[in-house]
Formats: sequence, C-alpha cells, structure tokens
Amino acid sequence: MEFEKYAELKKDVEVYFAEIIKKRFQDYVSNNFEFHFAPDAQSHNLISDLLRDDGFEVFGMNANMDGFELLLDFRNAYLEIDNFAFTRLSVYFNNDGNYSVYLDESSFDDEWETYLEDDWKRYYRMEEAELVKVLSDMKNMHLTLQLKKT
Repeated sequence: MEFEKYAELKKDVEVYFAEIIKKRFQDYVSNNFEFHFAPDAQSHNLISDLLRDDGFEVFGMNANMDGFELLLDFRNAYLEIDNFAFTRLSVYFNNDGNYSVYLDESSFDDEWETYLEDDWKRYYRMEEAELVKVLSDMKNMHLTLQLKKT
C-alpha cells in the first residue's frame, strides 16, 4: 500500500483518539483549572492514570524549544487485535520554549496533531481491506474498554 493511501485511511482513527485524549485532559482541567506537564516521572504517571481506561500508557515524552511530543503505548487489549500494525500513538503540542506544556480551558479549541506510528512500516505489506479492518477493530476495542469501565 502506498503511504498516501495509508495516511488517508488512518486519519479518522487518529482524530478519534485525539478527541478521546483531549476529553480526558479537558476533564482534568475542569477539576484543577490547568494542566501542566513536562518530561518527568510525576507527569508520566499522571497522564498514564488519565488514559489507562482508554487502553494507553505513557511510553515517553520528547521536548524541545518548539514542541512537545507525548508518546503513548497501546496496552494489551489493542495488541490482541489481529494484524495490529501500530507501535504507538504520538500527540504533538506547541510549547513556549520552557520544555513543558500548560493547558487551560482555551487549549482545547484547536485540533490536536495525533499520529499512529508504525516504526516497522508494516503497512507496506498490508492490503487496504486488512488495514481498514484493523482501524475499525481499534475503535471497537476502545468502545469495549469503555463498556467494561462502566
């Protein structure tokens, strides 16, 4: 499969997960007025706790003068999907040069940059129908996790 087709197919799921993460962070901000996180153990644990029920765990964080990248691993439920092709989910934030991110109530208006990562380029070997099924199964898995939570 060509990269352009791959990127087009996975965009819907990337937006879906961005909205989920945004909602969890927004809930935190509504209870705490702001959300400050940096590449440290406390932020790592807090974000992992916020996203645990959605099947994510913090893998790491990369910060530089211009941006901040949050790397999320998929937990066991997602890894059980047949032909699961993704290594992790990346969420990008702009920062003001202090190597951390501050979110407040106005931080959730814009679209967030979120990418499903495939470090091993497995999509080259996948048929389009196979990738569409994996992406659909990912959304269904999230819905299943939400049902188990209630």
